[in-house]
Amino acid sequence: QNPETNRCEHFESYFKKGKISLSFLKQIENYRNIKNLITEKYVILKINTDYKKVSCPKSSFIIGYFGQSNSANYVNQKSKATIPKNLYQYNWKNNSCYQFKEPLLGSNGEGGNSITSFATSIAKNYKGNILIVPYGIGGTTIESWAHGELSLISEQIYKDLRKRKLNVDLFLLHQGETNSSQLIYLNSVVKSKYSKPYLKNLLMVIDQTKKYFPRSYFGVSLVSFCGNTKSSKYIVNAQKKVAELRENVYVSANSDSLNKKKYRTDGCHFNQKGVRLLGAMYEKSFKKNIFNY
Repeated sequence: QNPETNRCEHFESYFKKGKISLSFLKQIENYRNIKNLITEKYVILKINTDYKKVSCPKSSFIIGYFGQSNSANYVNQKSKATIPKNLYQYNWKNNSCYQFKEPLLGSNGEGGNSITSFATSIAKNYKGNILIVPYGIGGTTIESWAHGELSLISEQIYKDLRKRKLNVDLFLLHQGETNSSQLIYLNSVVKSKYSKPYLKNLLMVIDQTKKYFPRSYFGVSLVSFCGNTKSSKYIVNAQKKVAELRENVYVSANSDSLNKKKYRTDGCHFNQKGVRLLGAMYEKSFKKNIFNY
């Protein structure tokens, strides 16, 4: 905020570039900063005394996990797995680290999280520390992550991490369900051309991570299925394509293949059986593309 003009000049520059709306710009001015706005709008989980704050571990392998509700705290039950002592989480709201505990700080929802199965497995097999940075938000679109309000909070998170010399090694994105549901209302001609704009936005999301963490890897899940919304080839094809267009980008999991009721609580959100299989996919692709253990 500029004390002379009483305006949030950084965000206004985004407005002038057509990245955010005037109404959203005005909302920002009613808050101290973008973090407060996103926290209130999406009801991000608040810290309570059950979470143990720790110093952010040095020499950590850091994983950023984001996307829609299946990357947030919407698993119907919390994991019963024993949490390794070398597994931690970073809360972007106060730039602090905590022992790993569900529901994860920084995402919305109050249940378990789909990263837990993979995170506990890699922590058990890795000599160093594992730090998870969760910032998944239910119901969000690729447009919001690419050039909307969530791109602003992502950028702030990345800046805060860099400032604290916490360099993210891997980003995992689980997004596509909301965009897939929007295709239901489009005619076949428009649908057939949808891969291109989705791909463009997905590349923007990836490029933003590369701007701050150029040596990081990026894992994209094949995601478009949710309840009555069937898997969309237009979205999945775009998700597959990015691995060909950017270095160190790979397909991390085929989430759409876990489309049976036995893997999902309500036809959309994963149950514990589903997240274990999703975690196994994350682990397999991790070993293939980053390092084996």
